[in-house]
Amino acid sequence: MPRPEKKPDISFFVIGAARCGTTSVYSYLAQHPRVAIPTIKEPRFFTKNWKRGWDWYAGVYEHGGPGEIAGDFSPGYSNMSKKDKPARRIAKFYPDAKIVYLVRNPIDCALSNWRMSAQNDSAPPFAECLDSHTAVYHRSLFWKQIGHYREYFPDQQILVLPLEKVIEDPEANGRRITDFLGIDPAPHPFPHKNKSADKSARPDKPEVDMESRKRFLELVKPGAERILDYAGYPGLWEMTPTYHGWDQ
Repeated sequence: MPRPEKKPDISFFVIGAARCGTTSVYSYLAQHPRVAIPTIKEPRFFTKNWKRGWDWYAGVYEHGGPGEIAGDFSPGYSNMSKKDKPARRIAKFYPDAKIVYLVRNPIDCALSNWRMSAQNDSAPPFAECLDSHTAVYHRSLFWKQIGHYREYFPDQQILVLPLEKVIEDPEANGRRITDFLGIDPAPHPFPHKNKSADKSARPDKPEVDMESRKRFLELVKPGAERILDYAGYPGLWEMTPTYHGWDQ
């Protein structure tokens, strides 16, 4: 797609990961007087809506005012099935943009994605997801996902923040986000709940046998440890077959 004559001035992208608290960050920044949010919560322009063109993307941000910075909140931008296409496109048109990437214990992430998939469609047994189901297994490969962006953006333009730290101290980590974006702290508290907090319609967590737990950890643990080191939180997550999150 050729470079547009006029494109929205996007300062930052919240790229995911899915089921890791991006809705809370959206709610938090949506109330900030210096942030212009899109009229569509997840524009997905650089993936699903690319063919709609730049006029469509610009229209999503028409309401932005002077002195505001605009952000794109699309967790699908870190989807492994898209490989590096979103990162490459974003870097081409917004090389100075800042990238915000939320992560969580990959066990919790995978189980949450399984529940969402089972509610919206039909998820196979968890063990089968380790072979094929992107929404469950691939979305927990955080190090590979952020690696696509590190190919195009310097580390000083990337913030990786574990959801567990946000929950532990929402105000301090809300300030981490606003400091990273170069704006004043938000004059309101970080939300403790969001629209996805009510999961009553979703099925319970799947039963995962010990062999499948061990196999999942063999697949994701090395990358999970690397991204925690990268983010500055080594050892934050318990990643064992007996971790309580498998069952609760």
